[in-house]
Amino acid sequence: MNNIKHLASKTGKAIADFKLINEGDKILVGLSGGKDSWTLLHVLYHLKKKAPVNFELHPVTINPGFTGFNTKLISDYLENICLI
Repeated sequence: MNNIKHLASKTGKAIADFKLINEGDKILVGLSGGKDSWTLLHVLYHLKKKAPVNFELHPVTINPGFTGFNTKLISDYLENICLI
């Protein structure tokens, strides 16, 4: 099982066990460019395709304040996978 499927399986179980996402929820995912925010976005994106409830994903860029931080890389990627 690849890593994203493994994480999605564990995350999906936690979401179901604790009723974290309900029908019609709008989930805001803050992307700073780090591994953790990208992973969360990909796991939720994967789950969205198969979830028994409909929910929306709304990614936003969080500027971490680093010199030279480029939001264009993030927005180009999100456009490519049709999330914006």
